[in-house]
Amino acid sequence: MIWREVPRRAVYLLIGAAICLAFAVVVATVSAVLAGPGMPMPAVVVGLGSIPVLTVGLLPGIRDLQVAAAGSLLRVDTGLVRPQQLRWEHRWRTAVYTAAHQILGFVTGVSVVLVVWAVGALAVVIVRGGQAEFIVRLARPSTPLGWVLTAAGAVGVVAGTVGLVLGAGAVMARAASRLLGPTSTDRLAEVTARLHQETEYRRLSRDLHDGVGHALSGISLHATAGSRLLRRDPDVAAESFATIEALAGRALGELDQVLALLRDDEPLRQPEPGLDQLETLVDEHRKLGLDVTFEVAELPVGPLLSTTAYRVCSEALHNAAKHGGPGPVTLRVRPEGDHLVITATNPAGTGAPSRRRGRGLVGLDERVALLGGRFEAGAENAQWRLSAHLPRAVGHRG
Repeated sequence: MIWREVPRRAVYLLIGAAICLAFAVVVATVSAVLAGPGMPMPAVVVGLGSIPVLTVGLLPGIRDLQVAAAGSLLRVDTGLVRPQQLRWEHRWRTAVYTAAHQILGFVTGVSVVLVVWAVGALAVVIVRGGQAEFIVRLARPSTPLGWVLTAAGAVGVVAGTVGLVLGAGAVMARAASRLLGPTSTDRLAEVTARLHQETEYRRLSRDLHDGVGHALSGISLHATAGSRLLRRDPDVAAESFATIEALAGRALGELDQVLALLRDDEPLRQPEPGLDQLETLVDEHRKLGLDVTFEVAELPVGPLLSTTAYRVCSEALHNAAKHGGPGPVTLRVRPEGDHLVITATNPAGTGAPSRRRGRGLVGLDERVALLGGRFEAGAENAQWRLSAHLPRAVGHRG
């Protein structure tokens, strides 16, 4: 209920009044020294008093105090900003807000003091009789109408003061959202941070698909082959189970890295796979029964380009094993001008992935596009063909 906000807003405004009163005492002391025949006292007080009132908000730490007070006493719990580095825009906004806090607080404080004084004086007159001077002459009512008018006047004065507290508190709450809220630079920084976070999440999701997803698919295929060959050819079955163990260990390692990044924003604890591990990747798929022919040109590439090329090859072999038809698989990695070109072909199966359905292909398209490359995949003349053109100028991961 709104009435519950009266004590909180009153305390908040009286804090501003107390700060303004402290400045007034200091300024009055200094003014008593500086005032003279040619400089009247009120002019000196107003001139000197406006300086601390308008500039105290520029001091370090004032914004943090105002944000905390507005959040706890005015219940403005959203949209307030405590920047790590105060810019001039933050400082002048805080100065304006702090000055308004002191001025409204001083007005509210004076009103509260006057009302308490008036109600107290009226109570003394009513109880003891006689008269009291307070702006107007207060006397004990002598007629019923006088009692009614006195009671109505007292209630009106108190209600007006309560309304002043609520209104001034509402003004300060609205001002807090505007002056203590984010600036245009803060909003741009927040949007940039969110975009960076979403981009990082998309990258991690691609890594999960390319690493852990492919490993799990390989484990499933090797488990099926091992169970079929367990009695007929135990040695080959043992190789399949050994491959399962290796794939599971690698998948757990990559999953642990991704979870560490999501949880603690830790750096990668081991390097991501690159073209130097391509032969191992091909051997793993050959053990699944794929007839893979691959050619890799030896050339120096940065780790980011090497990892991306490895992911493209992994996706191509994974799709050939899972969705392709029977027949040879050809994988080539070679330079062409300023690009590293990766091509993979295999017989198209009935369950071949499409650009719309396959998350792996969509992820590769995004990954290659981020490097300024070109990615294509689709069925052509009963053959599934995947190609990626990666700029060789891509540097190391920052």
